[in-house]
Amino acid sequence: MLDMAINAMICLGSVLMAYNVLAFVRFARNMQAQNDWSTERHILYLPIILLALFLVGYVVVGIFGNPDLVMAGILFGGSIFVFIMYRLLSRAVDRVIENEQLKTELLAAEQSNEAKASFLSTMSHEML
Repeated sequence: MLDMAINAMICLGSVLMAYNVLAFVRFARNMQAQNDWSTERHILYLPIILLALFLVGYVVVGIFGNPDLVMAGILFGGSIFVFIMYRLLSRAVDRVIENEQLKTELLAAEQSNEAKASFLSTMSHEML
């Protein structure tokens, strides 16, 4: 029964870590598409490399190792932690992007109001 639980954690953790790797690849591509990350591109790929190495560790332990409950728990917990951090990072980035869009819209509205005020001031002055 314990061996079955250990193998389940290794398998589920491997699948979750593979998802994490793909999610971070999508995240890096999305960030590069939305912003100019040409100089910081290596920063976006560093987590992907580390997660891929983590996944390789899963596969090696699952195939060649004899994992115990502690090792399987640590690996599985690591996968869950990375997944949660990815979700939090994605939400934070989405909010930053949303705030930038709101700032742009606010600036455009303020400029429009200034143009209207200037127009009305000029028109009222000419009417007198």
